[in-house]
Amino acid sequence: MTDNVIGSGNMRIFDSEEAVSEVFGYIIILGILIAALGVILIYESPSIQDTKDSGQMSQNEQAFTVLDSRLSKARFSTSIFQEVPFKVTDGTVKVDDTSSKITVTDIEEDLSGNIISTTQLYSENLGTLKSIGKDVEIGYEDGGVWELYPNGGGSIMISPPDFNYNGITLTLPVTLIRSDNTLNGYSSAGYSNSIAVIDAESTGISTIKYPNADKGWANPIATGHYIEVKITSDYANAWKSYFNERVEGAEATIDPGNPRTVIIRLSSGWPLQTGLYSDGFTTSYMETTDTNIPLDEFMFDLFTVNPGNDFWLTYGVKPQGVTTPDPQLLIYMCRHLGNQNKDLADIRIQYQKGSQIEIFEGTVPFHRKVDNEIYIDMLSHDETLTYRADSSPKAITWGSDPSNPDPGIAAGLDNGAEVSIGDTRTLYDVSQHYMWLMAYEDQNNGNLYNGPQYVVYSTHDYSPGNPHPNKKDLEDSKFTLKYKSKQDIKYLYITEGTLKISLGGKSA
Repeated sequence: MTDNVIGSGNMRIFDSEEAVSEVFGYIIILGILIAALGVILIYESPSIQDTKDSGQMSQNEQAFTVLDSRLSKARFSTSIFQEVPFKVTDGTVKVDDTSSKITVTDIEEDLSGNIISTTQLYSENLGTLKSIGKDVEIGYEDGGVWELYPNGGGSIMISPPDFNYNGITLTLPVTLIRSDNTLNGYSSAGYSNSIAVIDAESTGISTIKYPNADKGWANPIATGHYIEVKITSDYANAWKSYFNERVEGAEATIDPGNPRTVIIRLSSGWPLQTGLYSDGFTTSYMETTDTNIPLDEFMFDLFTVNPGNDFWLTYGVKPQGVTTPDPQLLIYMCRHLGNQNKDLADIRIQYQKGSQIEIFEGTVPFHRKVDNEIYIDMLSHDETLTYRADSSPKAITWGSDPSNPDPGIAAGLDNGAEVSIGDTRTLYDVSQHYMWLMAYEDQNNGNLYNGPQYVVYSTHDYSPGNPHPNKKDLEDSKFTLKYKSKQDIKYLYITEGTLKISLGGKSA
């Protein structure tokens, strides 16, 4: 009997070891490919989605950059209508009228930092146009474009807001965002693979909010005042960074009671102070960052009730006593006692930091029996003071030693070289040097742009052993102080304009 050819042939194929190995090889390769594809799908899908989301975010950033330009055109016009379309794969675009706010306040303080008065100059909800996606929010607020990352990711600025301060003038062209169909403070539209269409139109001519003659708000701003700007916003940290990077001479801070509020204070400084000796004076915001000498004018005009009486007067940095600050500067003026030279008055300037003591002393003409006034120009180039023998052997704050707090203003002094016992310096040099140094030290000890306040530390206004309590010396005495200020805002301008926003859409 013969074998079945077809059957026999089939059996031979499967009986072949080479054929079986080849088939299983194909199966193994196919399995590897399927497994590899699975791994790629598992691990690369998030990356693909991230790339997709990143592209969407970049697209929205570009759209809001264009939006910024077009809204600015609409903001400063009474008739231009602007339309901005951009694709939204998945997210929400909305106008929020109430989540952000700006408040501008004038604060008057005395030399001790006590508030005398506050005047609210402007307060209004800014309004924000937002595109809210899965991983990032982009917003247009007060002329700036901002990004907010959820879950504590923080916020950054994409383009700057309409806030300008050049060290003298603060200009605030406030842009209010409002929806034309606001419901409960905001309007919104959800989009999925659609084109969001934003229409914007100015509602009228910008109005001037400051200065305001009817309310008595005028420029220049009086000295001893602060202009405080508060911004409440979801992008508060980005606002803070913007202020600190772009506004010189002021530090923006987050309100401890509200993490959504950033505060910046611009001081009018104390460029000119004059008053009774008992008022004291301050070097708040004295310029210490450049090599220019800081003092422009510094003098004392001291009067006595009885020309025959002796007196002394000492100014020092507040506070005094057991809480005397370190470093300390004392400015001492004394009319000589009767058994000494009656035609001279003493001046002593003493700086002390830890165990380091630097004392300069000298005299100015004063005719005790004739004059009823000691006029002391503390910036005199003619009067000289001598470094006293009971001082530290070397005045380490003078000269160019980089390891010591050299004031860096030697180029503006008559003689800023090293000082040793017996050396003389002009009254001009000593006053400029130590007043600068005290402000510099104060600012670098955490009081960023402040400076010491000087108060009357002690007086002796009648003859020793022969008091005349009803005859007080110095009651008509005055001082004058003028210096270069780090921060000297003089002019403020606030204008307000409103943009009406309409939200629409169409299929992508």
